[in-house]
Amino acid sequence: MSLLILVLSLLLIIEILEIKTVQNRKYVALKVSDNDFVTLVNDKKVMTNFTEK
Repeated sequence: MSLLILVLSLLLIIEILEIKTVQNRKYVALKVSDNDFVTLVNDKKVMTNFTEK
C-alpha cells in the first residue's frame, strides 16, 4: 500500500512540475520547460534548448 502511495506521489510531482518525456525512435529526453530538454549523450547529461523558426 505504501508503494502505491509513493508511486502516485511521484506521478503527482511530475505532473505539477510539468516534466514530460519526449521520445522518438532514437532519443529519449525529459522536457523540463517549454523549450528546454535534458537528455543523455554518451552517458553524460546534456541540456538543450529548442526554439521555433
